[in-house]
Amino acid sequence: MNISAYNTGLKFRMNKLNSNVIQKVNNIGKSKNLKQLKKVSEQMESLFVKQILDAMRKNVLKGGLINKSRGQKIFEDMLYTKYSEIMSKKSDFGIAKEIYNRYSKIV
Repeated sequence: MNISAYNTGLKFRMNKLNSNVIQKVNNIGKSKNLKQLKKVSEQMESLFVKQILDAMRKNVLKGGLINKSRGQKIFEDMLYTKYSEIMSKKSDFGIAKEIYNRYSKIV
């Protein structure tokens, strides 16, 4: 076997190895992107549920006896944010699934 044939075979094997490594790296990147997409789609659903809860909360009659302090308003907003996160995880609104399905084709 001459040296040039050996080098040609070696280059071919290296190129094939490099393409396999690149493909694996791309697959890892794609799976990582899909995980991030799933997380973001769940967060979007949670934000949507939060908007619904805020709209519902504005329509509740408030008593005029004691006004809420600024701290109470902040705490209540944080509480409803947590409620929206829990509701979006426990319930099946379908918003996160739809976002994920639509954008997973692009990623």
